[in-house]
Amino acid sequence: MSLPRARLDRAEKISDNMWSLDFKESHHLVHVRRCRIGEEFEGLLEGRKLLLKIEGYEQGRVIAKETGKLPIYERSRQISLLIALVKNNAFEDILNHATELGVAEIIPILAERSVVQLKGQLTKKDGKMAQDNS
Repeated sequence: MSLPRARLDRAEKISDNMWSLDFKESHHLVHVRRCRIGEEFEGLLEGRKLLLKIEGYEQGRVIAKETGKLPIYERSRQISLLIALVKNNAFEDILNHATELGVAEIIPILAERSVVQLKGQLTKKDGKMAQDNS
């Protein structure tokens, strides 16, 4: 099983190897991932991965010690996903999971047996493209 991860872009570097995580990342590590003092996690910062160990808590923030650097896995191939149009919520879920998995390109296609039928023009909805079925 992989180590829990935390983004360090909003963390504060206290000293050479000590970090104070922001509230959101601290909350996620402690309450969602259930990490405790002495446990290790990965810190992601500007294309680098650091190995950190939780040393304590201070005013709702995790204090962690940098114990090493981890190699960054570089993909040798880019993945493209061709996905048939499905109902709105399912399609958004697919997009979210595909981007989390590292898909570089997502190409929506209209399949012959798709449930979704494009009737009108596509309109913009909350910064995303949405279908206007009027």
